[in-house]
Amino acid sequence: MKTTIEQIANSKIGIQLARNEAWPSLKELADEVISNAKEHGVALAKNLSLTREQFKELVNLAGKTAEHRFGTGSAELLDLNADPNPEKYVTGRVALPLHNDGAFVGTHPSYIILYCVEFNQSNGYGETEICDQKLAFESMPEHLKAIFEKDWEYKIHDASHFPSIAHKWISVPPLIKKDDGTTSFNLALPFDTTEKAPAWSVRLADHDEQNSRDLLVELDQFLKNCDAFYSHRWNVGDLLIINNSKVIHGRNTITENGTRHLFRGQLQ
Repeated sequence: MKTTIEQIANSKIGIQLARNEAWPSLKELADEVISNAKEHGVALAKNLSLTREQFKELVNLAGKTAEHRFGTGSAELLDLNADPNPEKYVTGRVALPLHNDGAFVGTHPSYIILYCVEFNQSNGYGETEICDQKLAFESMPEHLKAIFEKDWEYKIHDASHFPSIAHKWISVPPLIKKDDGTTSFNLALPFDTTEKAPAWSVRLADHDEQNSRDLLVELDQFLKNCDAFYSHRWNVGDLLIINNSKVIHGRNTITENGTRHLFRGQLQ
């Protein structure tokens, strides 16, 4: 049975894979989604039914797992379960700004694998936000491109997820050169601090605090309003593969009266 490939609905980026019958094996599913994420940045397969063990098997079949330097979970399975604990950020309910995974800890995994186990959220909540790096950068105003020329500085506050680097400032280049010669974003945008203290703070080298904030807010607004942006509303059984070298991702707020549980894996 041949796989049908089409554009993700309501999106100008990414590919959706569809079949009229079940996938013959986890290996074939893993190969197809990784191959398409490699080319298109994002690949989506729907209407799956995976157990925890099947998800971990799929992650290992898809490639070599990346080094896991976070304080929770593992490379083959991290539960993103909307933890109500106010000290939890990444695994909690607050909105996460657009970012590359691994930017703080120096791992920069190639692929992020997300699978929806449970989802009950109002429209516009609990969605995963995605932006194509290349398309966004090509259309970006020059004064915003200029902030990619020097390091960004971060102070990490989420000790539960980033125990090795919490409570200190670190400098991180916002662009990195990959082994294949291509350049990728390597960044995390700031939180909206009107809601809650952030998991991390961001400032630009050689800019004062207000100028840093203004430029980063403008960048965030540009990215979320450009044609390269897509917000994915989850359905149970969705498998979403994110190419961490081609897209940045985040999430909007998860409501307290609803559920959202994703499995997450990462490949090097």
